[in-house]
Amino acid sequence: MTLRWFAIINLCAWALVPSACSQNPPVSQPKQPTFPMSLEAKFSIAEQKLIVDYQFINRGNAPVYLTDIVVFNTKDGTKILRDMLYFQQDDFPLVVFFSKLDTTPLPPGMATAAPRSTYGTRVEPGQTHQGQFALQLPIPIKRPSWVFLFNSTIKQAALEFGVIPHDNGLQAEKTTVDGREVYWLNFHAWDVQQVLRSPVQEISIPTKVE
Repeated sequence: MTLRWFAIINLCAWALVPSACSQNPPVSQPKQPTFPMSLEAKFSIAEQKLIVDYQFINRGNAPVYLTDIVVFNTKDGTKILRDMLYFQQDDFPLVVFFSKLDTTPLPPGMATAAPRSTYGTRVEPGQTHQGQFALQLPIPIKRPSWVFLFNSTIKQAALEFGVIPHDNGLQAEKTTVDGREVYWLNFHAWDVQQVLRSPVQEISIPTKVE
């Protein structure tokens, strides 16, 4: 089932597909990291799924919030949409899988129905946070291009996360969503988000054109 943008609390005002990927929501260039941290990702294939294991280390002296979750509302309550990543194919055959806040400005004269907010995983100074995504294969290519007529296999992959530093303008409230401890973050998260990318890994990932 496709979830429309108004049901999404967390990431972007775009449709999401559970246990899959969504392609190319337009985003402006986010700030690059200015404090010490690292992100490692290992891509592997098992049982017709792309497994993305990741490890984030906060090497700074203040807490940060990692945008590695998507939270949405349903009639049964607030849920975490698991195994969800977007992806970019601008540098194909390198594909960047990512989870970060959409920083595209709203068109003139438009406003959101409610103040923007998001959720993140708090990582304390010196702490290591690990996680995993399992994405169904083949990866669905939403917008065919001439490249995929000749080669539909991804050859390289990397992972990107948004990282929200904790500063005076950020409101962060601990809560539990779908059995997981997360932090609600106010709209200031969009202003201070920095983006961290893992090293590129060589791997053959099958795709399909939709």
